[in-house]
Amino acid sequence: MSDAVYYRLIWQPELHAAWDKDPVPNSTHNFYPSDWKDVWDSGEREPNSFPLAAKVMGIETVFHDNARKAFLEIATEKKLADFTQQETARCSELDGVCAFVHPKGAYNYAVEHDDPSIRIVVFEGEYVCVCHEGANSDDPEMKSHVVRVKKKLFRRVVPQFAQQYLNDSGGDQLLNDIQTKDGTSNC
Repeated sequence: MSDAVYYRLIWQPELHAAWDKDPVPNSTHNFYPSDWKDVWDSGEREPNSFPLAAKVMGIETVFHDNARKAFLEIATEKKLADFTQQETARCSELDGVCAFVHPKGAYNYAVEHDDPSIRIVVFEGEYVCVCHEGANSDDPEMKSHVVRVKKKLFRRVVPQFAQQYLNDSGGDQLLNDIQTKDGTSNC
């Protein structure tokens, strides 16, 4: 799939700092693929037996090779049930970041979390897969995806984002801002 524009929420100081890095660190969650547990429990230890495209909550998700390496390293040292939260997060690194394809999805998610530190970042990216979060939503605007960041465009506070992009002329303003940014300013 070709590059497209995506919307991601960032909050908490570590997420703001991560967004400022190049390359942007991939998203993580607090669980490793159930497929990997099944393979491990079968006695298999060959890395290629642990597929990077693996299921999370019944949704096929694509993980980064770093996650598989971490899983094999940690599982060799301790029982799967004894993984710490930090270890589980290392084993859940996706092959991209979680993002929305529609600005309303990002805005609605931000409003649900009601945190003044939230910023919505807009970027060009390469689609990887559906993210398990929101995958079962009937509203396509609320579906999130795993996306590889290609070019950062800009970031906005939530009220400014809504005012600029979620009104009748918002789509035109969003396209104008995307076309005029060089990918480095205000992001």
